[in-house]
Amino acid sequence: MDAKGWLASSAEERYALALELGGMGSFVWSLDDNMAVGDECVGELSGIANPERPKSAEESLARVHEDDVANLRVAVDEAVEMNTDYAVDFRAKRQDGSWRWVTGRGRVVRTDEGRPQLVGVNWDVSHRKQQEERLELLAREMNHRVKNAFAVMLALIGLGSRSATDVKSFTETIKAQIQVMSDAHLVSASLGFEKTSDHSFSVGNIARIALSPWLEHGAGYRVVVEDMNPGFRYPSSRRSPCCSTSSSPMP
Repeated sequence: MDAKGWLASSAEERYALALELGGMGSFVWSLDDNMAVGDECVGELSGIANPERPKSAEESLARVHEDDVANLRVAVDEAVEMNTDYAVDFRAKRQDGSWRWVTGRGRVVRTDEGRPQLVGVNWDVSHRKQQEERLELLAREMNHRVKNAFAVMLALIGLGSRSATDVKSFTETIKAQIQVMSDAHLVSASLGFEKTSDHSFSVGNIARIALSPWLEHGAGYRVVVEDMNPGFRYPSSRRSPCCSTSSSPMP
């Protein structure tokens, strides 16, 4: 049989292969009697035993996280009442007790008797959700750092204005202070990218970098950084979340 003949005669095989390769599971939810069936992949995603046997949709919804059930029902109602495609993300509990993010896509079709059925697919989107959470965490961290940077700059301008004798000395002082802020930040931030087990660093070294304009030029201030106990080091567990590669488990 040539390729054209195979395409014409094996549509069901092609659909099954496409679902398998895409990591998708298919389901049919009969909305008038609230019964649902699915394939093996759907059962694996949602922790449902024997998904190919018709069972109450409530049994399937029992595997959905309680915080996501309402959104799922709203998505189904909108698909029926507004004749729109079904689309929702939800957390489902697997047989081993772990939670996975699952996305659902589908469409309401009607049988010859006019009975509405939701026909759709599910697939695992946990990795995408984890990436979204990391990006959100990074955005919050960056916002926090920018606000702190502006606060520090305002403080530096205030200090510089009190010690400067003219515009030139004020400019030089501010430039030096901003530069050491950048240097101190690079020292601490670089630890998040080092592929070593020890991410500790000396607080004293960071303080010396940050205070170097006063240590080097005096500027009328009495600044002394005493040598700190070599055993006192800032632990890696206190690093910024944006430098961490771990993610919190889903509920």
